[in-house]
Amino acid sequence: MLRYILIALGFLLSLLPVPILREICRICGIIFYCFFRKRRRVIFSNLSHVFPTFTTAKIHRIARIHSFRLAELGIFSLISPFFSRARMARHFNLHGDWTTFRDGLVNGKVPQLLLIPHQTLTEALVFLPHLLNLPKDAWSIKVIYRPFSSKSMEKFIHKSRERFGVRLLSRKNGLVEAAHAVKNGECVGVLFDQDAGQSGLWMILCGRVASTTPLPEVLCKGVQVNVLAVYTRRRGFLRASFENEVLDGGGSGVSHSMNAWLENMLQNDSLFRSDWLWSHRRWKRSEREVLNLRVAKSQLVESCRCHGWVELPKNFRIFIRMANWLGDIVMAIPIIRAIRRSRPDAHITVLCRQIYAKWLQSLPWIDSVRVLPEKGFGYFRGIVRLRKQLPDLHILFTNSPRGDLEAWLIGAPMRIGLLRSPLGKRLLLTHRTLLGHGERKTAHQTHRWYQFLRKFGLDEGLDLSPIGTHAPVENELVIGFSFGKNNNSAKCWPTAHWEQLAHLICERHSHARIVLFGTEKDMDEADEICNRLEKSRFLNFTGKTSLGTFARLLKKCSALVSIDSGGMHLANGLGIPVVALFGPTDYRLSGPIYDAKTICITSPSREMSSIRPSSVLEKLGQILEKN
Repeated sequence: MLRYILIALGFLLSLLPVPILREICRICGIIFYCFFRKRRRVIFSNLSHVFPTFTTAKIHRIARIHSFRLAELGIFSLISPFFSRARMARHFNLHGDWTTFRDGLVNGKVPQLLLIPHQTLTEALVFLPHLLNLPKDAWSIKVIYRPFSSKSMEKFIHKSRERFGVRLLSRKNGLVEAAHAVKNGECVGVLFDQDAGQSGLWMILCGRVASTTPLPEVLCKGVQVNVLAVYTRRRGFLRASFENEVLDGGGSGVSHSMNAWLENMLQNDSLFRSDWLWSHRRWKRSEREVLNLRVAKSQLVESCRCHGWVELPKNFRIFIRMANWLGDIVMAIPIIRAIRRSRPDAHITVLCRQIYAKWLQSLPWIDSVRVLPEKGFGYFRGIVRLRKQLPDLHILFTNSPRGDLEAWLIGAPMRIGLLRSPLGKRLLLTHRTLLGHGERKTAHQTHRWYQFLRKFGLDEGLDLSPIGTHAPVENELVIGFSFGKNNNSAKCWPTAHWEQLAHLICERHSHARIVLFGTEKDMDEADEICNRLEKSRFLNFTGKTSLGTFARLLKKCSALVSIDSGGMHLANGLGIPVVALFGPTDYRLSGPIYDAKTICITSPSREMSSIRPSSVLEKLGQILEKN
């Protein structure tokens, strides 16, 4: 039924005058541009990656032209079966020298490989034998194509495209025949510029990793082949010239030659650029392998060498929404390290609160930092502005409706997050993962994130070495206290216990100095401790440091005593010896994760007040001895 509907529709459209067809295409193009949001975003993303110097207005102009071209492509596919030979001759012609190609077809001595790009009027190339005036039964052109799942569509396509003698070979079962055709001196055409999926060769195209079809290399292997790029040069609505260029390279070099030719045409030929099909997801990656470049059929090293690059350009855009708390951010750094190693072509942008931005920007694994807008009326308006960055992947280390809404507004085609329980939904994400019951209940937070991202191809191991270098003051004993009242009050240690610990440290180590860290909420507690003991032994920085200053001061400490807080995780991440106090929380799930000296003290009753200062002093002595 579908076949007959297409035939009837194509016949009716073929009767219409060209001006009416042009107007139909214009209307369809406007509808596509305005309402097909996801496909339009693919076009914008492709254009912005390939032409980073183009203005937004120019990219929008090319996108609008492309929308009209898509409509023209659809119209032509329907009406071309009803083109008479006279009408075909009026609309299409040959340009340039086709003598070598024609003689090769007729003589059949040297096989020819036609590399065909996807353009608006690419299907018109089936008219090529007639325009070349080839003698009947004296030539053979076979074109490999991607078959349709619908039998009706298959019959329609074959009947419309094979009427001038070109034979279509399915990618599923026609590759052997294509190989025999090349060995017998025949001509084979390959539509070479679509995504080839996991079976393709991973190469660099326009500065980005793309899967390229290996068919040209397979067909050229062990055979002398003339390789030509054959394409259409659009001359007007439903009008074009056929052109060809001889490409250098054979065997393994043909893939690099055809990609280099395509890059050159897109960058330097405005007519070709406007006519290429930008709506294809040419640079897409399998969802299961999106965080992995370690593939068997990779020619990325050779591609970099051909371009004269030392390393892969960072053109795969990853947004990472960091959590709102310092401890969670520090625990996520090993994951970002692994992503950097697993996708060296990634440009990693983190979204975070203002207080963390400067410190995160200093980390070598992060390329850029975007500060989340201040909460209020303009919050989501600021988030929407980030859509212009056109990220390819959005990873969320948060588990909140706000973070999911942010990701949806930014609009990355792939938005992934972790579910905390089987009842979780997170409908605004495109992909969500639920770990097994054991992993959810017993695995550390960092390992839960790691297992979640392994489902998307992350295969690099976790590097848990400290982020920075511990540089304590020489010949001095400096003990840091980190209060952390910004956290759950149940996790806080009583002020009297801090005071008693300070007194015990001063008694045991006459030369020791104690540095107090915390937020503005900890200032009263710190002042009380300083007033009751000898002030000269204390340095009070509570509520007076930025995150960067806090990190620099921590590096000067010989050791840190801390409750379960962001300060504890930061010190551990910087390689500072830590005595961590845990009450209601479980150190196995959210404790220090980095390979630095750490002793965790837990309360059997889960009450922080049951942890005695004398016990802490004993553990502090042990960790100082190890240090």
